[in-house]
Amino acid sequence: MAYPRRKKPPELLELYEVAATLFNILRETFNVPETYEFSLRHVDDGAPLLRNVICLAAVAMRNVQALRLVATPGVVTTSDVVVGIAAELTRTLEELACSLDAQYKSYTLRRTRDQINEAGLIVADLGRGTEEGIVELR
Repeated sequence: MAYPRRKKPPELLELYEVAATLFNILRETFNVPETYEFSLRHVDDGAPLLRNVICLAAVAMRNVQALRLVATPGVVTTSDVVVGIAAELTRTLEELACSLDAQYKSYTLRRTRDQINEAGLIVADLGRGTEEGIVELR
């Protein structure tokens, strides 16, 4: 289906650089190794892992990679994809921030969370009034 086309808002484009910084902060703060494996053996294998802060940070890092891709100038995406990534990261960054003792690090994660959330809300608004509620972002 062809969706109405819109330009990526500046708030989304700004996340391209934010994503790189956030990725490094997550790796360093939570000591996430360069390679992280997930078990796909059984549907319930993920439950205990998602209570592990390193695993949660690894999942967040994977979402940050996706965020950086959709925030890349010239990469075509849709608003629903951006909103989904932003929602997942907003939730995960808050959980990670709550796990930290260092106030500065938790403040940094929350500030970045708010920036991602704001971009997600702006992108969601672009779809208001369209037939599907979705727009193509260029």
